Amino acid sequence: MDKGPRLTICSVYHSPETKEFLELNWELVSRLNSAKDWIWTVMDNTPSDSRITVDEKKFIVYKGLDIEFLRDVFSWPEVVSFHHSMAINYLLRRARSRFVMLLDNDFFIVYPEWINSILEHMIKNDLGIFGATYHPQYYKKYRYFPACNCTFIDSTKIDLATVDFTQQFLVHRFLKMAGAKDRKELNDSLSPASSWERLFRKIVKFLGAATKRTKIGYLKDTGYLLYKRFYGRTEVKYETLQAVFRPDMKSRSSLIDSFFPDRWSYIPKKKDYYATIGFREKGLFDFSNNGFEEHMWQGKPFAVHVRRVWKRKDIPECTEILKKTIL
Repeated sequence: MDKGPRLTICSVYHSPETKEFLELNWELVSRLNSAKDWIWTVMDNTPSDSRITVDEKKFIVYKGLDIEFLRDVFSWPEVVSFHHSMAINYLLRRARSRFVMLLDNDFFIVYPEWINSILEHMIKNDLGIFGATYHPQYYKKYRYFPACNCTFIDSTKIDLATVDFTQQFLVHRFLKMAGAKDRKELNDSLSPASSWERLFRKIVKFLGAATKRTKIGYLKDTGYLLYKRFYGRTEVKYETLQAVFRPDMKSRSSLIDSFFPDRWSYIPKKKDYYATIGFREKGLFDFSNNGFEEHMWQGKPFAVHVRRVWKRKDIPECTEILKKTIL
């Protein structure tokens, strides 16, 4: 293990836009890090009939699985998400370095010499996992634990063969589909079985906005199994970056939030979980007010996340901003 690369970066791309982000990201990583003991493995999840290949001199490329069979089970966004998580699992099981990093193609780290800095920080503090959380605005996601958009794992502390990033709500749907004839039968099979459950859902729907709090942290999305396995436990230490989040604490919704415990609060309440001081306060471009997420580490700007590339209509504008500011 010591004779090979110290870090394996794992990423996935599925479209011309994500391919371009991946290649821009490689340029940024190479420029900001003097360390060369890293490799970058990627899964090409572009459609099998129209493959878009990245530079194989820069990346170790694997071809993704054909996903046509998934179209009968999931909606298109779900197909992309499930396909992505399977690709992550595939790449993890082929990593041979001590440290492995999951990195979204659109997650750009701007911290100089971050490879050495983060790996040494993990060693010094005996961390098994380090990374960025889901942004607090996405209240349905789990909190206080690294998500898969930027996560480092020390394979001497966690066996990579035991790590699973598939989304459990999609796995459940897939298994149900195995015995269903069509989507209608599938949806019926996933509906509440008893009249009491149906009544409860009607009551919840009737109560409206207040009951939306039951959705806080409920989504078993990518990375949930890792979260479930290690969050709040002591056998493996973990640490997170701070997403830049500036909730209006004087707004009506924030005042209402103050009466709820953390579990039912839209705004996370654990101290120092997010940062209110971001790039603009450090004299840099204000990414957070231009449709990006910002992440801080130890009070310094660390990364910019474009997010939801498959859904955004302003990708050319985003790319231009990145080229003018950090690339």
